[in-house]
Formats: sequence, C-alpha cells, structure tokens
Amino acid sequence: MASNPILANSAMYIYLWAQDNHVRIRRAFAMKGGWEHWLQVELGIKLANEPFIKNIEREKHVYNTSGQAADLFITTTLNEGLHQTMIELKSKTGTNNIPTFANRLRKELDGIEDIADGHKPCQVACIGFSNTPEARAYASAQQTHGQNAGSKDHFQVLSLFPADQNDDLTMWYWTA
Repeated sequence: MASNPILANSAMYIYLWAQDNHVRIRRAFAMKGGWEHWLQVELGIKLANEPFIKNIEREKHVYNTSGQAADLFITTTLNEGLHQTMIELKSKTGTNNIPTFANRLRKELDGIEDIADGHKPCQVACIGFSNTPEARAYASAQQTHGQNAGSKDHFQVLSLFPADQNDDLTMWYWTA
C-alpha cells in the first residue's frame, strides 16, 4: 500500500492542533457527558482544509459488526490514487479511571480486524486524549520500546506541554 500522508502525519498533525486548541480542549474536557463528538467535528473541520482531502465522514459504518462506526473516515487523493484512513478517537472523561481508558483505546484497536472488505485497504490511527496528572504518569509508564513497538499494547504518548508548565493534557496514539 502506498504511503498515506494522513496516517503518516496524523498524530503530529492532531498533536499540533491540540496544542493550538488546548484551552478549548480543557473546557470541553470539563463538561459532563464526554467530548469525543466535539473532537470529531473539530478535527474533521481542520482536516477538511487540506487540499489533498477528498472526503471526510463522521461515524461511518466500516465494520462487519452492525452498530460499529469509525469516528473519522478520510479519503485522500495523493500519490496517484485514493487512500483511505480511519481515525478512532477516545477522550478520557472524569468518570472513567485510567486503566479503563487505556483498555478502551486497546478495544478500538481490536476492531480493526473487523473492517469490511469494501473499506479495505484502510490505514488506521487510534488517538486518545487525557487531562489529569495520573493519566499522564500512567501513559508514560505504559510506553514500551523495542520488542512491543507496533503491537496493540504499544501506545506512543505525547505530553502537549512540558511537565514544568503544569499542564497534563496528553495525547496517546497508535497507528497501523
């Protein structure tokens, strides 16, 4: 499969977007009921401004299992052809504990094996956001290097701001 610039750069692209929008993200994080749908819309609008994006769909049914939908399904036109990228998003709310949040991210990854043939080939990025000191510490402790890199248990973790800035907004990501 040819290189897909959205997948190759999705984590950094979204990371930079999150740095620019950290105040809004923290406000959304504080609201009751979660903020994943807001995140879908915001990222969809941002990505839609890129000239190589042909189409972005939210909550697209791409799985064999009914009721399962991709948070963002993106079609790009680069490198002589169409490329499909699916982005699954998770946002830690104040009500779920950190291991539960990490398991929710891993569960999203389990679903990629169930993508319907009509949506293949499809590259996948799973991205989560948390905003507590405990989540930042847990994420950093869970990072693996070497033998587990690329496995479903291996998330890269990016703190959006240096620890000395006392800001715990953290992005977790995995790509396949």
